[in-house]
Amino acid sequence: MNSNEIKKMSVETNNTPRPFPADNAIEFGNWFRKERKSRNFTQSDIAEMANVTRQTIGEIENGGNVGFFLVLRALKSMGLGLTIDASGHQSMISMLFEGK
Repeated sequence: MNSNEIKKMSVETNNTPRPFPADNAIEFGNWFRKERKSRNFTQSDIAEMANVTRQTIGEIENGGNVGFFLVLRALKSMGLGLTIDASGHQSMISMLFEGK
């Protein structure tokens, strides 16, 4: 899946999706940064919880080319998960609160 195929993302809280556009890695990174800051975590906090480097978190937030499983670990450290539905003509990526 390339960035042009990502049509919509949504955050789900209490089973209520909140869609937001994320057509590229930079938009995803901006969303990730906003979520991290809203939880009062530093990049170092997330890196430690996800067992990745602080530089990896910076790369995610700057839209860098970061491995998929590193992104999943970083999301999980904030209590988030990822659902990808690539069926049909439109792809959808949803960020889900998993509740720690």
